[in-house]
Amino acid sequence: MSTTPCPAQMSCEPPTEPTAEEEQIMTPQPAQEIPIPQNFDGMPRCDTKGGRMFWAANGGAAFSPQIGPNRIFGTDWSGWNAPNRLPYPKLKSEGVEFAIIKLTQGTSKSNKYVENQIAGARANGIKIGSYHFTASQKSGDAEQMADREFEVYKREIRRHGKFDLTPALDFEHGRTHLGRKKTGPDQEANSTHNLKFYIRFCKRLRDEFKVKPLVYTAAWARSLFMDPGMKGTPLWRELGQVSTLWWAEYDRTMDQTLSAPLGGKITQSFSPWSSYDIWQYSGWGRFQALRGVGKFDFNSMKKSSVAALTIP
Repeated sequence: MSTTPCPAQMSCEPPTEPTAEEEQIMTPQPAQEIPIPQNFDGMPRCDTKGGRMFWAANGGAAFSPQIGPNRIFGTDWSGWNAPNRLPYPKLKSEGVEFAIIKLTQGTSKSNKYVENQIAGARANGIKIGSYHFTASQKSGDAEQMADREFEVYKREIRRHGKFDLTPALDFEHGRTHLGRKKTGPDQEANSTHNLKFYIRFCKRLRDEFKVKPLVYTAAWARSLFMDPGMKGTPLWRELGQVSTLWWAEYDRTMDQTLSAPLGGKITQSFSPWSSYDIWQYSGWGRFQALRGVGKFDFNSMKKSSVAALTIP
């Protein structure tokens, strides 16, 4: 086992996805399945760039204690964190029960491997959901912007057939003034814009698919894009009423095979939501069965939330 130390200070923020321009849109091309090296002889703590690894031990049964007995394990895929044809049967056998797949970003399609990812998951009995990465920081009327992006996302959902799980919005973007005070008229106007955008988008998704959508976010994004001047306001409360929560907060322990049942430090508040339904507890997940090849987001879904997150 490698003894390479991890950096003393590691951010627990989820990695920011590339812009639509950075992530080139192209027709899906056949890809080779991820090759698994045969000389894997340990589980290092960090990757070559010092990124903290979180390991899933061999076998789904062995993984269960890491997420708790009342939760199911899943991942999420895009065109950048799962860029090759994935070994879907192996992922299923290792306990992956659901996958949330990126479909769109802003007003564009953005995942060049989406066809393969959807087909592979369906063929192996992995429940699938989808998510949209918004461009809510751009100029314009918040609700009109939400309507435009909604139509793109809805079209792609319908094009790919029925999904098992409710749609999700990735709330990691929004209007803000970085480096300035986090309170004041400018920030309150920015937060108002962001909340109106996401509330409108969530309502359109709820009305279209007859189920509350998920909002993916984290404490840092909530503080930066939602909180300034808005906490406790009617808009703040409304977002919690029209959506459910997919929370990102990462494990910081140094043991690469163990985690608290939820992973990471349990946050003090999920406001404006009462609690979470899915917890993304690592952005550097590796499977021992795949000998460390690939990098995966690890998610834990409450079993009690499955029915509420299922599209009727």
